[in-house]
Amino acid sequence: MKKLIVFLMLATAASFVFAAGGGQSGGAAAGGEKTKIRFTEWDGGDTLETYWEIANNFNRSQDKIEVEVINIPTDYDTKMMAMIAAGDIPELACMETSTIMYPLADEGYIVNLLDIFKADPGFDPKGLFESVSYWRDANFLAGYTLATETFGVFYNTELFQKYNVPEPNVTYKQGWTWDAFLNTAQRLTIDNKGNNALSPNFDPNNIVTYGVTFGRWFATYWAVYNTTGGPYLAKNNTQYGLFTPEGIDAMQKLADLIYKYHVAPTPTAAGVLPGMSEAFLSGKVAMALGEGQWTNASLMFDGVSYNVAPMPMIKQAGSTITAGATCVMNTPKKEAAWEFFKFILTPGSIKPLEQSGLWMPNHKSELEPSYLNTIITSKHPKNQYEAFYASLIDGSCGRAVSGVIKNFNQVNNEFGAMLDPLWMGEKTYQQLVNENEARINALVQGYRETGKF
Repeated sequence: MKKLIVFLMLATAASFVFAAGGGQSGGAAAGGEKTKIRFTEWDGGDTLETYWEIANNFNRSQDKIEVEVINIPTDYDTKMMAMIAAGDIPELACMETSTIMYPLADEGYIVNLLDIFKADPGFDPKGLFESVSYWRDANFLAGYTLATETFGVFYNTELFQKYNVPEPNVTYKQGWTWDAFLNTAQRLTIDNKGNNALSPNFDPNNIVTYGVTFGRWFATYWAVYNTTGGPYLAKNNTQYGLFTPEGIDAMQKLADLIYKYHVAPTPTAAGVLPGMSEAFLSGKVAMALGEGQWTNASLMFDGVSYNVAPMPMIKQAGSTITAGATCVMNTPKKEAAWEFFKFILTPGSIKPLEQSGLWMPNHKSELEPSYLNTIITSKHPKNQYEAFYASLIDGSCGRAVSGVIKNFNQVNNEFGAMLDPLWMGEKTYQQLVNENEARINALVQGYRETGKF
């Protein structure tokens, strides 16, 4: 870790630039200057003003602390490590749990939230969702998310209407089967002669509209896999879940969308597709499988006509949670950083970000209908509740895998690297399992210990 920090510092020192959002507020309070702290995040874009709205609400709520929002929209991990290496540590920081958070906790850069909770008995953490708490071990709570994000399917309502395909008006528990989802994708995949993927005249080499796209990253795999009912780890916690029979089935189903059914783009074709808003608006894509709830923010901002659905079920209803952690950094201003973090964790305080479509609640009390009705706006898709909230409310949504499996980053890196031949259509997933399972399973160290608030 120390070598990595030094390397990143040298590699980025000459060109490191990050953007602070506009809208600073505050200033010196009567009787002395405010303690100034920085909060780093990676969202930015359309939602940066909303981040500043939250910060300014806090700044106006008291006269001792002033928060500045630092937006780092690209190369976040590298730039964060460069800041730390240079001794320029932000006081409160969003962290990618699958990459840098746990190493930084081990190096002493992150404060144990349990110590903070003990020092602030007025704050009751029991109202927070434990499913998005990130434990280094049972005695060290390294981070907690700002938003509890779940996964589902986004779809282009105009293409459903154009090709007379029924929308998936399903509930979370009695939802879409995988076969029904596949049939829908086939009916919405159109070649340059107007044939869909079910037609005997369909030309897979000249597709103008893809029935579905999906992200080739761990969160999408696990969102699909969790509908099989398979475990995160098997064989006495020595086998990676995606190597189980359920995992083999789920991963091959994803590859088959590309090469067997021709309803999803190859990596080459995907590389020239525009972002989701433009892909929907231009009619190039009908559905996006396994996308995080936060995708609502950009689609809502861009005025796209769309709706959402729960994850299609292979065997049972399922989804997953993936959300970055927020960490109080070990600086002289950690108490001030906690005051802002506590403000964010207070029910109702982040309503603007929830209404924007970016965040979901992080407090149990915010899942009551009386509160949900205030954050699910007329701009949200009509099936927002069933697609993203139902799995969270009934507790069936899988815990964020990056906080469950020890050394997940190392295992996931090796797993992701082995998949290239699958996505290129060169090998089946079973072939890759046969070639790589023993090597990758040797890295598995079991489940990460978790404590209690």
